Amino acid sequence: MKVNRRRAERLIGRVEIDDEDPFENFEIGGTDFGDRLSALFERIVNHLKGSRVLSFFRLLDRGDKDERVRRFFEILHLAAEGQISCSQDEFLGDILIRLEQEA
Repeated sequence: MKVNRRRAERLIGRVEIDDEDPFENFEIGGTDFGDRLSALFERIVNHLKGSRVLSFFRLLDRGDKDERVRRFFEILHLAAEGQISCSQDEFLGDILIRLEQEA
C-alpha cells in the first residue's frame, strides 16, 4: 500500500509539472539576435580574406554543445538570407561556408 501511494504521489507531481508551458520563457535568438548575426557575418568575412572556404568549426570559441547549436542556427539564418552559402560533403561532416557572391 505504501509503495502504491508513493508511486501515485510521484505521478501526480509529474502531471503538475507537465501542465506548465515549457516554452513560456523561450525566445528564439534572444534580444540581440540581429547584432549576433552581424558580428558573425563580419567574422566570416574576416576569416575568408585570402581563402575561398571556411570550416564551421573555425567559428567556434569553446566548441561545447550549446555554442555549436547556437552558431549552427545563426549560420542557417545567414544562409536563408542569402549572405552565405553552405555545403556538406558527407553526412555529419564539416560544414563549409562561402560568401554568396563568391559561391
